Amino acid sequence: MVITLGTKSGRDGDKLALTKITPKAVSNGVAFNEAHTTFVCKKIYNQDLDTANMPPEVVASACANEPPHRMYIAEVEEIF
Repeated sequence: MVITLGTKSGRDGDKLALTKITPKAVSNGVAFNEAHTTFVCKKIYNQDLDTANMPPEVVASACANEPPHRMYIAEVEEIF
């Protein structure tokens, strides 16, 4: 099984087209028919991770070719 979501950037193309999952509209978002559980969340905070606070080996392997990830804190509004 090829894992696409979570491993490829959406900046480089339509990663959903590389999968066999079926999107469906839910209140305020998108879910997938194949999902066992879907969380609909309201974003309440976000911040880019600071590489100065990461071990050098993590920066070298995870942030060498792209900017650091962004962290989100959210409130769960619905669970399907």
